[in-house]
Amino acid sequence: MTLFLIVTACSRGPIKKPAKNKEWSKDYSVSYHKEINEREQISIAVYLEHHKELTMKTTNSGLRYSILKVNKKGEIGEPGKVASVILKICLMDGTVCYTTEDEYYDEIPIDRNDKESGLNEALKLMRTGESAKLTII
Repeated sequence: MTLFLIVTACSRGPIKKPAKNKEWSKDYSVSYHKEINEREQISIAVYLEHHKELTMKTTNSGLRYSILKVNKKGEIGEPGKVASVILKICLMDGTVCYTTEDEYYDEIPIDRNDKESGLNEALKLMRTGESAKLTII
């Protein structure tokens, strides 16, 4: 299975850290991460508002994806299969963080790897030969 992906990650702005006299607790951790998630969701919404050419679908988990090249006859990604992918991972401002080496594919066993859960979810939505753009938090 060969897939082509473009993955867009969020740029993290300044986040308030706990005051020095404030204890880090489970409740504070939950609220802190909730705030980060809300900020990233806003950043993604603003990004998509300015890039109307991207028709993104959103899954129940929050993964946003757009299939750029469709191959209806391709084999669907399934857990246990290995996807050969070309990756380009960028921040939303276009800064490239990682790209697959020229002429080489990353071999990713679907659902049996240490990649982001959104990437695994996207691989199960794609077919052989398709390319997609993902927005993963």
